[in-house]
Amino acid sequence: MKNIYILAIALLLIFPMVAAEVATITPDFVTKQGECINLIQTCALCDWNNITNVLYPNTAQALGLVEMEKNGQVFNYTFCETNVTGTYTVNGIGNLAGDAVGVIWRYTFEVNPTGGLETNTTLFIIFILVSTGLLLLSLLFKNYVFAVLSGFSYLLTGVYTMINGLGSIATTNTQMLSLIIIGFGAIITITSGLELAEVSYNQGKPDDD
Repeated sequence: MKNIYILAIALLLIFPMVAAEVATITPDFVTKQGECINLIQTCALCDWNNITNVLYPNTAQALGLVEMEKNGQVFNYTFCETNVTGTYTVNGIGNLAGDAVGVIWRYTFEVNPTGGLETNTTLFIIFILVSTGLLLLSLLFKNYVFAVLSGFSYLLTGVYTMINGLGSIATTNTQMLSLIIIGFGAIITITSGLELAEVSYNQGKPDDD
């Protein structure tokens, strides 16, 4: 069990450092991945409002300068490039009270697979707790079966996070965290699996007279 103890200590040291580096942004609203969204700006004293750009979660430009459609006091542009999960940034400008230069405005919105706020983060926490609980049980009872199950659980957690992200957490940091979890789960699975096989082999050997 010595190798598993070392891995458990590594998890306790590495995971908080990685989590601390994950930058989060609180989005103004949430929409479902792959669906169009109405980007709206309200202004009673504006003749026009333009979106200067829309940025993907990794800050790459998803949309350049476009004119918003005016309907009374509401300006709207329908945006459909929502295949990437994460927090998008909308930058714009409007001529408030006839200002010729224009007043700059900005807001964010989140895209995730469900359209619900922070659903992925909640599931991620549950998966991590289950995986860590199994690992602690393996250490407590010195049972390699629990360790193998813990490794598989970490692997599934990492794959889930890689695919679905973590709500509003930046995509690049999410992928880095996912790879670390997958690697940690793989090491636990392989190490505990080999030790379990060795124990089973030794128990099956005939005793020397």
